[in-house]
Amino acid sequence: MSPESDSNLRLKPDEKSGAKPCVVAFVRNLASREFIRGEVERLSGELIGLNRLKSEESRQQLLYNAVVVIDLADYGSIEEITKLAKESFDSKAKLIIGFYPHIRVDLLEAFGNSSLFNELIPRSKFMRTFRNILLS
Repeated sequence: MSPESDSNLRLKPDEKSGAKPCVVAFVRNLASREFIRGEVERLSGELIGLNRLKSEESRQQLLYNAVVVIDLADYGSIEEITKLAKESFDSKAKLIIGFYPHIRVDLLEAFGNSSLFNELIPRSKFMRTFRNILLS
């Protein structure tokens, strides 16, 4: 999947139940976390804290049908990030987004051919489009 391409798989709130976005963010950077929190709150969604993902059973339940966001540059090694993405994929997350600094072409090369991510996008584009991704 091209890092700039739009994914066909998007979060669509369930119109009958009024479901709001549920986001699990594997993001350590405080500014990025606060940005994500603000966007999710504006949409009356739920941001799952990482402390709620402690047990294996609750992890699968919380990741199911969630939008998973992973900061590729700041959340660990390539192996750790791949493990998180695979766990999210196996738990049937609705959408898995990886974002990265545009200068980190090594991350794009490492994850660019991975079928685990629905979106791989530069951080600046992520900041501009995250709300639209949640709404579409």
